[in-house]
Amino acid sequence: MRVPPGAPGDAPLPPLPAALALVAGMYVTDGRALLRVEHVRTDPSTGATFVELEDCRTSELSVCTADSLAARPLRGVVPGEAPLVGSRAGRPGRGERTAAPR
Repeated sequence: MRVPPGAPGDAPLPPLPAALALVAGMYVTDGRALLRVEHVRTDPSTGATFVELEDCRTSELSVCTADSLAARPLRGVVPGEAPLVGSRAGRPGRGERTAAPR
């Protein structure tokens, strides 16, 4: 979902804290795109750290240096939990109608 420019909550995001370590499997966002960290590798000859990111909407992969990511307005994202099977979450209560199947 894209947020139109100037919409509430369209303020710039603070950069990732230097202490936040990027690890494979974590999610980050710039407020517009959700990205999953696929791989983090360090080049032994130069010491440069490279991060492979997957855009969760397009599945496009990109490789960035950790230094370039530190300059971007990214923040960590914690995925929500899905409701347990058989729980009352998401089920209609008494007197509520459900939509007919299509």
